[in-house]
Amino acid sequence: MVDQIRGSIDKANIEVLSLEILSEISRIAHSTLDLKERLDSIVNKTAEKIGADCCYISLMDKEERHLTLKATKGLNIRAVDKVMLNVGEGITGWVAKEKVPVALREAHLDPRFKYVPETGEERFRSMMAVPVTVQEKCIGVLTVQTYEPKDFSEDEVTLLSTIAREIGGIIRNAQLYESINHRLLELTTLYEVGQALTSTLDLETLLKLIIKNSVCATKAKGGVLRLLDPESNKLVVKAYSMPDEDAKRLEDLDIGKGVAGKIVETGNPILISDTRLNEEFITVSQIASCCVMGVPLKTKDHIIGTITLYDKSYMEGEEAATFTSEDLQILSTLASQASIAIENAKFYQQTFKNAREMETLFSLSKGLTSILDLHFVLDSVLRMICELLGGGFGILTLYDEPSQELITKSLFGAAPSMIPHLRFKIGEGTTGWIGEHKESLILETMGTGDVKTQYLPIRNLIGVPLIVRDRLIGTIEIANKVSAPKFSSSDLMFLSTFAGQASIAIENANLYEKAKQLAEENIKKATELSILHEIGSALATTLDMDRLLHIILTGVTIGGGLGFNRAILFLVDEKENVLKGVLGVGPDSGEEALLMWNRQPSSGSLRERILSDDDMVIHKDSSINKLTMSLRVPIEGGTSVLARTILDKQGYIIHDAMHDPRTLPPLRDAIKTESFATAPLIAKGKVIGAIFVDNHFTKRPITEDDMRFLMMFANQASLAIENAIVYSNLEETNKSLREAQERLIQQERMAALGEMATSMAHEIRNPLVSIGGFARRLRDKLATDEHARKYSDIIFQEVYRLERILQEILAFAKEAPPAFVSADINKVIEDVLFLFRDSLSAKNIRIVTGLSSELPLISADPQQLKQVFINLFANAEQAMGESGGALWVSTRLSSELPPEVQIEISNTGPGIPQEIMANIFNPFFTTKSAGTGLGLAIVHRIITSHHGTIRVKNRTEPEGGVTFQIGLPVLWR
Repeated sequence: MVDQIRGSIDKANIEVLSLEILSEISRIAHSTLDLKERLDSIVNKTAEKIGADCCYISLMDKEERHLTLKATKGLNIRAVDKVMLNVGEGITGWVAKEKVPVALREAHLDPRFKYVPETGEERFRSMMAVPVTVQEKCIGVLTVQTYEPKDFSEDEVTLLSTIAREIGGIIRNAQLYESINHRLLELTTLYEVGQALTSTLDLETLLKLIIKNSVCATKAKGGVLRLLDPESNKLVVKAYSMPDEDAKRLEDLDIGKGVAGKIVETGNPILISDTRLNEEFITVSQIASCCVMGVPLKTKDHIIGTITLYDKSYMEGEEAATFTSEDLQILSTLASQASIAIENAKFYQQTFKNAREMETLFSLSKGLTSILDLHFVLDSVLRMICELLGGGFGILTLYDEPSQELITKSLFGAAPSMIPHLRFKIGEGTTGWIGEHKESLILETMGTGDVKTQYLPIRNLIGVPLIVRDRLIGTIEIANKVSAPKFSSSDLMFLSTFAGQASIAIENANLYEKAKQLAEENIKKATELSILHEIGSALATTLDMDRLLHIILTGVTIGGGLGFNRAILFLVDEKENVLKGVLGVGPDSGEEALLMWNRQPSSGSLRERILSDDDMVIHKDSSINKLTMSLRVPIEGGTSVLARTILDKQGYIIHDAMHDPRTLPPLRDAIKTESFATAPLIAKGKVIGAIFVDNHFTKRPITEDDMRFLMMFANQASLAIENAIVYSNLEETNKSLREAQERLIQQERMAALGEMATSMAHEIRNPLVSIGGFARRLRDKLATDEHARKYSDIIFQEVYRLERILQEILAFAKEAPPAFVSADINKVIEDVLFLFRDSLSAKNIRIVTGLSSELPLISADPQQLKQVFINLFANAEQAMGESGGALWVSTRLSSELPPEVQIEISNTGPGIPQEIMANIFNPFFTTKSAGTGLGLAIVHRIITSHHGTIRVKNRTEPEGGVTFQIGLPVLWR
């Protein structure tokens, strides 16, 4: 038992330490430090709290092939960012590959160990390493080491694994934040380029801006923009940005000649990291000395020109730089924008009207890029384009990669209730076709097979994909042209142009929405951990079960805690295999709810507010608690949700309590719950109870997040309840030991007293016999002397009384064991009552019997039992005295198991004072002026020797009196 308590305390200490570390990590996660500073803080705090001499973190690279040391306390600091291990290499690499924790007393003796001299790790002996994972993907390894050999416990491995999981979230968030910043920087650059491109519609100026911004965005030494001349089928130089000596060597190219010609011929971008090592392109560029890249300028499905860049610039002292795939991606995105801008410029030159519309279109797009609210952006994009093109219906979808569906996010000219019904698989209908081919679509008439036509008639339609960096993010479709019979190619061009800018706005808003959601989730997790810490701190203040249960349900229902309206706690009764309701907390009405919530203190920490809640007595007297105390839910074979919670060891949310067959009808009908949730209380893998919660008054739906939080809290509460049970059992054991010790001392005292009483009784009996004999002779001889005869009678009576006292003392001291035989208890009682009938009748005492005729025989000593009833009846007769009264005697068979015969003897009279009730069975204790005080002690000893029980209580009826209740076992001993 002591080991269990010590284990519970150790486990609690580990849990407290875990909460401290997680709280510190949570603080670091929400700090303004960069990733490196956060990692340094984490390894320092982890080493400090765990008591390790060394702690370090290694992170996986993007290709998931190498691990690099990123932060350390204890290793050589110069090894950070330099020491690298392959995945699977060394103990750290093995943990990263297998995603399994390792704890080693002598790490250098393990065959997986690899010594890295740069780290200085030869000083350390023991090692514990755990994988740092995010969504079951390993992103690094967290390791601690000690100078002296150490056997790491399972709890320490679990604690370090918990820290690693939290670190994983921090690292992934920081990496995502850096990625978002990098992405935002790229988008800002592209936005600025887009702004520059939209600043003019003069084709010559536009082309110069395109090549100038392309060179700047990729840090190239120079570049050239060529347009494809449809008549000559040549790539003609239209703009360049390069030194004059290089510009002199520029020339127009045929398709297939040079880098630009190859791009047009293949239709694909080209990236040559080193032209000297590529035989195919070794002579294609007469300008580039090291590297070259180029992309096509495309509109729809045909190429209108190329952009080629050469020789990336680098700082003095750096090694020669080369173009990367990211540079090529940026150039491709610029080319996509540039192609649209070039086409727009061409259209501007063709018609003034189109140029004015284009100017309006880009102005609107510019405004959209400054808005980061996703829903507002989507609705604004669709509304503006429908108004510009005169469409009566518009639909905007976003691509959901997990389901590979285009999901409608905004509608124009139709009821929003249609949105959930409009989901399109890739290739399904016009929407799916646009998404599959990533191409624009124009239809003069619509068929009937499209899902959209099931909800409203569509006459004509144009649609374009929303693309960012060649990645599909959604579609826009405009239908039912209002001002014309059909949409024109010019309308489609405008829509395509607008979609290019809208895609960036939508992507920016989407990224912002994801970042915002991620931040909110992190804040929510931190808040939940804080709440659990506060409630856990409150739970640690007591081991009293009643107080503990009250704190648990207060934490579940208090504002700022879990915040449910009502809660009921059940505990498992293993003997009966049922769930027993032990406490219910919550208001009985809406008015009481408002009063109770307004009465709760608004200041102070959550822990202080829980501990200051003095409504424990009120909760016990509430209707929900009275109902709770009457609830008994069968577990084995049970179909109710409470039984399933115990059997399945999982929580449930019941959204419709009235019609869900798993709902327990008595509970549902009594508290009128409409929806609720249950969570199991699990300690050491064993279910010890369940918590029931609902929001009956606020009607707030119980969500999966609420359920997850409730399960986390239930795990914490389970450990507290388990500790309280262990403590209670220990207290009960100590009490039993004290009672046993007291009984042993009493038995030793009584044994000594019995020996003394026996010795004295024998010494006194002989003189008494002589005194009695002489007293009788004197009475016979002094028959004529009245006074002398009276004195001799007194002597004789007193001698007789002394003999009876000695008889009782000897009977008590002998303690003869019962001679068990098969006996009829009713017959024993009737025999004794026959002896008392005349004397009771003479004192006007009536006898009332209720002896059951269906009693089985019992194993007993009839003579000893007669002594019991003689003593009890004699006491009753003396208590009632000459004033009369009633004596009730009844027998019956109990309904509990094991069965016993129950005898109840009651009488009228003054009763027994409460202050002496506990002493009436003690030897020689009496309130009478005469007697030994052994009568009830003998009764108690005989009943105990028959393995029975005897209890006494005062009657509350007007007549008063005392009732003795005797229980005797039926089974043979």
